Amino acid sequence: MSDGTEQSERTEDAEPSDRPSADRDGDSPLSELAQRVSDSRRERASEAGDEVSADDGEVSAGDADPFEEMSVSEIDEETLWESLGEDADQEPELSVGADPVDEPETTGTARTSPEPREHVVSKESYCQKCPHLGDPPELQCTHDGTEIVEVVDSEHFRVRECPMVDE
Repeated sequence: MSDGTEQSERTEDAEPSDRPSADRDGDSPLSELAQRVSDSRRERASEAGDEVSADDGEVSAGDADPFEEMSVSEIDEETLWESLGEDADQEPELSVGADPVDEPETTGTARTSPEPREHVVSKESYCQKCPHLGDPPELQCTHDGTEIVEVVDSEHFRVRECPMVDE
């Protein structure tokens, strides 16, 4: 024969998952939200044909694919390949006010050096005070034959053939 004390002792000795909890009874904070999330997971899994555990709505470990399958509109492969081909035909965009160079030009003057002179200069000391610096948003030098090659860091530019730089 069992009395009520024996039943209460078994409940106290039971594992936490065996005891009725406030979470499962719906008395805990956000229990309604947790229930909706669990229901939503079960619904998605049942639509996909996966097994769902009754405890937490998680998809079973039998489905190890971490990606969710989604339906998308049909893609016309020929149109896709044509658009990719059109992109390949376009010339790359130029940056820093550079001009496209197909082949090196020879001018026939003795003053040109075989290698262009490049210098890293302080933008504050040289470029920002120079009358040849182009207007923003373009970063370019308007002096013929001079080019701002790159922005080395926030304070320095690499320039090519700049007559304002003394060696």
